[in-house]
Amino acid sequence: MVRDKDPRPPRQGKMDRFAKVIPTGTTEDEEAAALPDNAALLAAIHSSRETLEGKIGEVRSEVSLLRQDLRTVTARVTETETRISSLEDALTTMRQETTRDQNRLREVAWRVDDNENRARRNNLRFVGFPEGAEKSNCEDFLRQWLLEVFGPNLFSVCFVIERAHRAIATRPPSGAPPRAIIAKFLNFKDRDAILREAGVMGKIRYENTKIMAFQDYSSEGRRVGKGCRL
Repeated sequence: MVRDKDPRPPRQGKMDRFAKVIPTGTTEDEEAAALPDNAALLAAIHSSRETLEGKIGEVRSEVSLLRQDLRTVTARVTETETRISSLEDALTTMRQETTRDQNRLREVAWRVDDNENRARRNNLRFVGFPEGAEKSNCEDFLRQWLLEVFGPNLFSVCFVIERAHRAIATRPPSGAPPRAIIAKFLNFKDRDAILREAGVMGKIRYENTKIMAFQDYSSEGRRVGKGCRL
């Protein structure tokens, strides 16, 4: 079986552009004359070589730039890792110092609160007296009231109220709970006697108002329900 000839024209090679078309029936001399010129062939090879070298040079340049970028990135990553390591070490130290400072601060706060409660240990806080009941002399008002309620026999010979005043706060509006009266006694035995007798009596009144007496603790002591550490 005879195959049909491929109708497509033959593929042209890279060097075919230098070849001359040789007509049919030419002699050998004519065919030799039709072959590509050596000078032209060498020029084409040289030109291709220069083009190839140019492309290779461009690739080398790009590779060199990539290497430089890679070295730069590597240096930055190394520097970043070093800084992160330093920051982690510093953070660990700071955490330790913060924990130590917090412990010291708690100890200082405890001591301050303890000293405040020690300074208040002869104080009593009376709650319930209407605003203005003490008039101009809170010490005399409170001393006279205590003698009337508990009697003079309850107290020591040197029963003295050193200071008495309303709690430091803005005067409440009408109808609001009154501020407490804080009194400091010269003798702690008088303070203890008042607390003890008030617990026995149960109810203490001023006119028609119920009065309550408490140990005068610091704000922190009142918040957590603790008193003087003595």
